[in-house]
Parts: sequence; C-alpha cells; structure tokens
Amino acid sequence: MKKLYFVIAAGLAALSATLAFAADPITEFLLHSDRATVSVPDAPALTQSKPALQQKLLDVEVNPKDDAFQLEAPFKGGKVAPETVAARFRDVRGLMLRVCQQPSNQAYFSKTPCIASELTDAQASDSAKASPAEVKAANRVFQQIAAINDKTRQMMIASGVDTHEAAVKQSEAQIDPKVKANQDALISGKISWGEYNRTRMTLTRRAR
Repeated sequence: MKKLYFVIAAGLAALSATLAFAADPITEFLLHSDRATVSVPDAPALTQSKPALQQKLLDVEVNPKDDAFQLEAPFKGGKVAPETVAARFRDVRGLMLRVCQQPSNQAYFSKTPCIASELTDAQASDSAKASPAEVKAANRVFQQIAAINDKTRQMMIASGVDTHEAAVKQSEAQIDPKVKANQDALISGKISWGEYNRTRMTLTRRAR
C-alpha cells in the first residue's frame, strides 16, 4: 500500500512538472505527457507509444480538411476526476497536432518547428522579421494554444488535486509572462524569427 502511494505521488509530481512548460506553444509537453500520466490511477490505457507519437509529430502534414479556428468546446465547469485530467493530457497531444497541421497556421510553422526541440540551425539563425502573413498565422496559433491550455488548467484546478493547482499557479507566475513577452516581441517586429526560436527553445529547457 505504501509503495502504491509513492507511485501515485510520483505520477502526480510528474504531471506538475509537465504543466510548467505547457504554456509554450507546441512544446515537449506533447511527448512528456505520456510519461507523466502513466502512473495516475484508473487512467485510460495509452493508445500510442512515445516513439510513434514523436515520429508522427515530426512528420506533420498539412490537413486541408481541418482549418477550424475553435478546436473544441470550452470547459463547462463542475468537478473533474483525476483520471479525467489524465485523459485530458492525452487529448492535448491530438489538439496540438491539429494546430500544427492546419493550413492557416503554416506561415507560422514554416518558420518554427512543431516541437521546440526540433529547432534547426537555419531556424535558430533566421534574421528575418515576421511578415504580415506570418504575424497573422502566429496570432492564430497563439490563441488556439491559449484556449487549449486554459481548458486544461481549468480542469486541473477543478480536480481538487493540490499538485495540479500548484502547477497551474507556477506556470502562470513563472513561465507565461516570459512566453508572452517572446510572442509579443516577434509580432511587434522587435526580434527576428531566430531570436524568437532560440528563446522558445530556452524556455522549454528551463521548464523541464
């Protein structure tokens, strides 16, 4: 019984660490959520292994049939079970992949990777500023990711699990302001794509 408690506690701690970098658009949150939710009790079985998921995300193809701005219904409130939060983390992977695939977002993803850790040397050294079309796509992506994160955080807080609430507060206080500052600097033309990409990568590493 004592051993089971520590396994569950470790799983919840991993969830907290994972959420800390969920604010950065298209981060390793997609991959690490596999490991983070595996020890949560009564969670649905994983349907896809981490290597398969990673390969799928690296081989993103544009889906011309899916270009909806709103990806899902907002959170309706009410109590949320911990296993529902675990399932939500896995749902987020699919939602993030949809964001990467949508035609209207390609001007953004032509300049930055779907997964932050897959940043190329060319993207890291890109001295170009965001064009009007790229700014439009970036704003769209940022709003979609914000909606995904907001719903996820609302569900975590509604679960009543202290570690979930602490993770949300930590992300809002320590990660979100830096992410937003980086996004605003790109959109306003204060920094280049290379500077934006390098900062995005740094934020992802720091939040691990």
